[in-house]
Amino acid sequence: MILSLFTIVCLIQFPGGCNSQLIYTQLNLSSLPSIESDLVFINQTADSMYQSLRNDDNDGVTKITLHKGINDVKETLTYDLEDGLIFWCDVYNNAIMKMDVTNNIVTKIYDGISDRIGGIAVDWVANNVYWADWSYNWIMMSDYDGKYHHVVDKTGHSEPIGIAVDPINGKLYWADWKPIPRIESATLMGENRTILVSGDDILGLPYGLTLDLSIRRLYWTDVYEEALYSIDLDGIPGQMEIKLEYDEGGLYFPFFITLNKDYFFISEHEYEYIMILPRDNATYVNAAFLSTSPKIPMGVDYMDVTKQPPHNNICAVDNGGCDQLCISTATNHCLCTAGYVMTDNGTCVEDTHLIEGHRVLIADSVEICSAPVNLASIQDLSGTLNCFLNATVTGSFDYDFQQEMLYAYVPSDQAIKTVRLREGETFKVLHGDIQGVGGIALDWISSALYWTETTTNRVMVSTTQGLHKSIIANVNSPLAIAVHPLKGYLFWGAGGANPCIERSTLSGRHRIKLVIDDIIDPVAMVIDYNHDRLYWVDNGQNLIESIGVDGIFRTFVYASYGGRFGGIAVFQDFLIWTETDYRKLVFYNHDKDAIEKRFSMPDPPGPVRVYDEEIQPKFNGTNPCSYAVCFGLCVPYNGVGDCVCGIDDGNCTRDVYCPRQIEHASVHDDCDPRQGANCSYTCDVGFQPTSNKRLICTETGDWDISDNTLCVFGVSTEYFMLIGSPQAIHYVDLTSSTPTAVTLPIEDLVYVLGFDYSYGDNMIYLTDLFLETVSRVSLDGQNAEVMVDSNLLYPDGIEVDSRNGKVYWVDSDTDLLEVINLDGTGRRPLVVYDLDEPRALVLDEHNQVLYWTDWGFDAKVEKVNVDGTEREVVASQGMSHPLGLALDSKEGRLYWCDSTLDVLESCYTNGTDRKILYRLEPEQACYGLALTDDYIYYTDYVGVKVHRLNRTTFTSENFLPDLQTEDTLDIKIYRKPSATTSSPSTSTPPISTTPPIMAKTTTSAPSTSTPSISTTPPIMAKTTTSPPSTSTPLIMETTTVTKTTRGREETTTEMGQETTMTMGLTTSENTKSTGVAKPSKPGSPVGDEDAKALIGIGVGSLVLSALIVILASVYFCRRRTRQDKYDIRGIEPPVFYNVDGDRVRGVSNPVYDNMESFNFESSGEQPITPAADTNVEKAAIS
Repeated sequence: MILSLFTIVCLIQFPGGCNSQLIYTQLNLSSLPSIESDLVFINQTADSMYQSLRNDDNDGVTKITLHKGINDVKETLTYDLEDGLIFWCDVYNNAIMKMDVTNNIVTKIYDGISDRIGGIAVDWVANNVYWADWSYNWIMMSDYDGKYHHVVDKTGHSEPIGIAVDPINGKLYWADWKPIPRIESATLMGENRTILVSGDDILGLPYGLTLDLSIRRLYWTDVYEEALYSIDLDGIPGQMEIKLEYDEGGLYFPFFITLNKDYFFISEHEYEYIMILPRDNATYVNAAFLSTSPKIPMGVDYMDVTKQPPHNNICAVDNGGCDQLCISTATNHCLCTAGYVMTDNGTCVEDTHLIEGHRVLIADSVEICSAPVNLASIQDLSGTLNCFLNATVTGSFDYDFQQEMLYAYVPSDQAIKTVRLREGETFKVLHGDIQGVGGIALDWISSALYWTETTTNRVMVSTTQGLHKSIIANVNSPLAIAVHPLKGYLFWGAGGANPCIERSTLSGRHRIKLVIDDIIDPVAMVIDYNHDRLYWVDNGQNLIESIGVDGIFRTFVYASYGGRFGGIAVFQDFLIWTETDYRKLVFYNHDKDAIEKRFSMPDPPGPVRVYDEEIQPKFNGTNPCSYAVCFGLCVPYNGVGDCVCGIDDGNCTRDVYCPRQIEHASVHDDCDPRQGANCSYTCDVGFQPTSNKRLICTETGDWDISDNTLCVFGVSTEYFMLIGSPQAIHYVDLTSSTPTAVTLPIEDLVYVLGFDYSYGDNMIYLTDLFLETVSRVSLDGQNAEVMVDSNLLYPDGIEVDSRNGKVYWVDSDTDLLEVINLDGTGRRPLVVYDLDEPRALVLDEHNQVLYWTDWGFDAKVEKVNVDGTEREVVASQGMSHPLGLALDSKEGRLYWCDSTLDVLESCYTNGTDRKILYRLEPEQACYGLALTDDYIYYTDYVGVKVHRLNRTTFTSENFLPDLQTEDTLDIKIYRKPSATTSSPSTSTPPISTTPPIMAKTTTSAPSTSTPSISTTPPIMAKTTTSPPSTSTPLIMETTTVTKTTRGREETTTEMGQETTMTMGLTTSENTKSTGVAKPSKPGSPVGDEDAKALIGIGVGSLVLSALIVILASVYFCRRRTRQDKYDIRGIEPPVFYNVDGDRVRGVSNPVYDNMESFNFESSGEQPITPAADTNVEKAAIS
């Protein structure tokens, strides 16, 4: 038998040899401000270790620390048994590390991973290591020495996580969470990608992956389902049967998994142990727990020769004849590292391309430079900035990736020039005599070049060869420009007297102004093609904002003090922009909603682009211009080729088209909307046609009926629901058998928090956080009126008393409950003392009582008469964040949901008979609450859903699966009162003998027996969502339990669902266990630091969160503790003023508070300098 190098070393170091060869990494946060991370080896057979742990003898397990690191974070790990190598991802230092166990030497083999690595695995045959990076959304590989590296795949990934390698069959496996959870496979070169299993209905959030090659099964942990699953790899992709291996509890946050022939080993992040399960009988009763407390287990792997069998592979001899990277596959097995290309004879030669791909391009006043797209994760910046095209003064620029061409405006030559991106190529003039260009954008599908001319006030287009130069639009002060060829949209920004952002077709037809308010100087813009969002920088307001390409959901991104932005780009999870005045290159992480890193540049940077094939995805369809007859420039339009006639195209004729999409209506697809066409149309849901007349396309390109009068809004107010989101209110007709959400045509909403509808005047009353107003408007968007616009800071819940002509609202910044008459007079405070964070407000109109929730330091539900008398606390004990509130006037009961405790509760209006009715799923976050006789509706602003809960069976369902909105906040239901409607009961509710205090909710382990020696971990059993018995309501009380488990004493305080454990880490007052939260299911908004405080996930996120207090502000996956009111709702503070005194939305950025004294080194900012071989002598500005 051939012994592995690792086994030989073990025999030398340990007299008994190495038995189990279980290895894992663990994180020690108790040593803060420093962080310790260990690589641990278990010198014990798996059976012996399992039996010791079953006897609660954790100390009987022999643990050997192979490597202890200070200020590093060893997340996931892997090994090569034959070569005696262990690899891990150090997410603190952004590196892939390798340890040689023969000499304990640790070396860095790759610099530039993010702090969110989802997995690492080795190809032990070809000696390559693979990892998944879910910030850069790619899968990378490197040889063992780190000399060569290659991006294996980067197309279509959103959050690649978990990775497993099968070099015997040449396969690579990984999981991804978005847009839907799935598990995929490909060759080890990234080819032939195949989805094995996918879907929300069968997958939760798959995390760690491992293989059993002997039986060809793939296993994975699921942090949402808290379970372990597997599939047979010999099954048919897409039809594979998923086998549930384990789901009996103890896996609140299972990270990584490994196995041997007898056991599963799962690192449990939340409870600080490695769970060991017998594979032939994987039950909770049979589980053993290897405690790592107070350290947190990270990666885990099992070293066994049967897991890495020898294999005769082409790479085993002379590296397979490859110059650089050899891949374990039968054919096409050679790859080249970045900066090299493969020749026809299979050798790698240095690429003569000026840009090697995956680069950020930055133009300054002297040249164009490039840097790696993962620059924010690279520690050693030497040689990262490569400058080319010296002595070229560039303004705006864009490129054609497939054609290897660059297009740039050179102000000194007053010309748009083009150059092939190869060594030795020179610029050529494409268009001359242009005195000013605001922006350049390329349509790589139709080979059309667009630009704005600031002096002639025109938007122009030509072919990339300079032919058919045409005027697209006449625009006052055009600036930035961007093109979306896949959607057929062209965007541009304009300054001047009427600043705006407009959208048209690629030929300039059907111009629509998307943004007209709160915009001054949009100098640069970029499109995120993966999420169909347009981003722009406004130098007039020092803002970065975004909006959907469809013109909805405008969102604030970033605000700065003074200083001009130079340009903006997007790559995967990052926004990248330049700050010209401060000479900065900035990387902003979407998922963290924070700046990742700032770099000092040698010269003031201007426009910026990301040079990558992903930015210009290939078009797989048929371009209609390929068969269109056009004597000018042809661009796609509604499935046909649209001819754009150039200034000098004398024989060119242009067809007249009318738009298919009109306001609140759509022209039927079977109609060709050219001049003279007679077309039918359909009004949008919620709108009614004003005429049965068909549409005729006129010679002007307009329909013969005005868009404004074609369809009018008209909905029933008999029985309906309203759902709030920041910039829209959605209507649902509850009399319909197929309820559908319709967005009300209400304009100028910025951030609506509260609303109420009044049958008295058929108006909606609104509170707007950012506008700081109380206003009202008709359902059709007409008759808008601001009622209150002074002395408001955070107006929230609002109620209308039509019968008595009053409007009530709460403000959680002024800490007031106020009232005003419907005619706008008589404003006065109603409650002024002891309010902390009032949120939801409900009016009992019959009894003239107001109820509200307060999620402040002493969370509670209160009530007061509408005249301000008889204020009382209805419920208070055991609350954390009561947000939603509803009243059942027939029963005389209040209902509320607590978004931290994940419970829905109820009591009588006098506070008696308090009950927990339903436990929400941990990934949900309830915000609004509404009632009908049969159902309880609540909004989930993490999952962006409306859930409907049956009041009898307590089964829950997604009420509006097709709801399209950026967020789900408040919710209310209205039924038109009838003349015969009786008044609600005014009788006093029965006095319950049950005290109105929090009830005990026990969370015992599955076993009901009480063994003399505890074998169960100190955890809560998996929470079920079945309702409590209606005959025996849950009574809330506080219980303190002290017990000895696995050799250490633990004190557990239970209050309802809440548990605080003393396990070596201090937990927050309102946290569960160690304060770690699971991620939300796919579909949650990007970058949501919402009420679940799911600011991130992954080990890198957890570790670096501890440094928020100590070192830096970075990712962390945690349970929400008490936060300020902006964090709790996932929004920014409402008001901010720039240096010019202009009011903007956003937050203060301390970087600009005192530029002269700010120390960029202390902030983590790094200077970036050109590579030595660029012949550019410059000094970095620090």
